[in-house]
Amino acid sequence: MTENMQAQESISIDTTRRRVLRTVGGLGATVGFAGLAGAQDGTPQNQDGQRPARYVLGGRTETWVGLSPVVGAFYGQSNPPLRFQPGDQYEVVWINLDGNNHEFQLLDEAGEDLEETESTANIGETRSVRFQATQEMARYRCEYHPQTMLGEVQFDSEYTTAPPTPTPSGNESNR
Repeated sequence: MTENMQAQESISIDTTRRRVLRTVGGLGATVGFAGLAGAQDGTPQNQDGQRPARYVLGGRTETWVGLSPVVGAFYGQSNPPLRFQPGDQYEVVWINLDGNNHEFQLLDEAGEDLEETESTANIGETRSVRFQATQEMARYRCEYHPQTMLGEVQFDSEYTTAPPTPTPSGNESNR
């Protein structure tokens, strides 16, 4: 590869990277501002009166990437589990990170589509879907990349930011 070709490739990668970072940053601001206005905009609330939980994923052909909530068990993880409480309202927002066609789908055990977003192949574009969680929901996937962009749905558990429980060192006495 010539120096000129390497320089052009580097510029292309840097430009795409900057575009994605700008879009993700803008999405974060949009999601944040939407959260502030949610109590007044008629957004459905959960049984405890709280706004719907929001998950943000990044779509790449090889995986869904967890972007929010920013907790270790979700953020930056490949195809992270989505954790729901039956009857609560949720929103899944995803951003196209690679410019390939993607579409988020929630499926039941039989693989039937329960909820979905529209598709997009435009890098930086977002799509979202709001829904009430039901026990039927078993997994999520991308319609176009079902083998690599596939994650599970879990119930009666949630992501927390609490510090891990200390592991006994063996020096404690049993009383």
